[in-house]
Amino acid sequence: MNYLKNWKYKNLTFVGIGIIFAIVISRIEAFHSFLLHLGGFGYIGAFFAGMLFVSMFTVTTGAVTLFILAEYLHPIEIGLIAGLGAVVGDLLIFRFVKDRLTSELEELYNNVDTDHHFKKLLHSRYFSWTLPIIGAVIIASPLPDELGISLMGISKLNTYKFMIIIVPSVMVVSLGLALIVHHLPYLKQFYAVGFFLPYLASGVAIGLVVRGILSYDSAFNEFLRRVFGTSPRWLRDSFWATVVISVMIVWKLSGYYALIFLAGLQGIQRELYEAADMDGAGTLTKFRKITLPLLYPAFYTVLVLAVGLCFGIFTEPYVLTGGGPRFATHTWQLEIYYQAFERFRAGYGATVAVLNAVVTFVSILLIRRVVESWGMRRGFR
Repeated sequence: MNYLKNWKYKNLTFVGIGIIFAIVISRIEAFHSFLLHLGGFGYIGAFFAGMLFVSMFTVTTGAVTLFILAEYLHPIEIGLIAGLGAVVGDLLIFRFVKDRLTSELEELYNNVDTDHHFKKLLHSRYFSWTLPIIGAVIIASPLPDELGISLMGISKLNTYKFMIIIVPSVMVVSLGLALIVHHLPYLKQFYAVGFFLPYLASGVAIGLVVRGILSYDSAFNEFLRRVFGTSPRWLRDSFWATVVISVMIVWKLSGYYALIFLAGLQGIQRELYEAADMDGAGTLTKFRKITLPLLYPAFYTVLVLAVGLCFGIFTEPYVLTGGGPRFATHTWQLEIYYQAFERFRAGYGATVAVLNAVVTFVSILLIRRVVESWGMRRGFR
């Protein structure tokens, strides 16, 4: 028994058994026929198939079931329903399966809060109804297992942290590049293509180059130590790691977004600037009163694209920090990857992916509403 408990390849064995079982049932004609004749009840089958994604042993069976149902049901619909089933499955596991971490957290809590003031507050009539909701949100949120299922949204908060840094920076830099290229007398296309090239470069290759430049023994850090006596711990400090990744992303995307602003600048009629010159308007006045208002569609497009990109950050933190230090650069996509492909918790990874899609959609929708409302009040739309 101890040998089986400590066996190194236990998880791979479970995966192999699950694959064999899925292959067997997929070749059973009665099972295939049963699923095809469910009709509208196939959506219920998709829900239960999604619940099978909570375990590495049953994930292949759930996948086979969804593939069969997709033969006569819409794939997107059954995918969404299966994702909801995975969320419910994870919640049930959290509710009925006790983890060792739970007992450790309980022991730690008992040592810190000896009088159980916090527990009494949560079990009062004002807060007791929130306990199931809090449990569902926490188990379905992109929280690293190392921190336990006790705090909400570490990955999500870091995504918004990157968003606060990246979105304004990339808009300012890309607008500046567009203005520079637009006012060049010659070779506009050459410089526009040059600024666009970083967007085409491999994120992995760029990450490896940056990691080499910022390593402790690199020539760059040797120079800093020789001049200033010290050098930052670029990728081992939470602040600097966030800054480095943000700068990489801004550098990579600025040329691409600059093309959008450049198209907007080229669409502004020169007669407007000539009329402003006749009225004695200065450069700053023309920029505020003509350029910025007429670039509203470009600002709108870049803003939505940049916000959506922040929820898909993966390559840079994966190559440079792996989500560290202390989860400072941990993102939604990293959590999906680690849970689904390294820890083989497919249901957990599917849950995080569904939540990532929902949060991305809601965030972009809210920002769109705010920007559109502001544009209508200012008369830009």
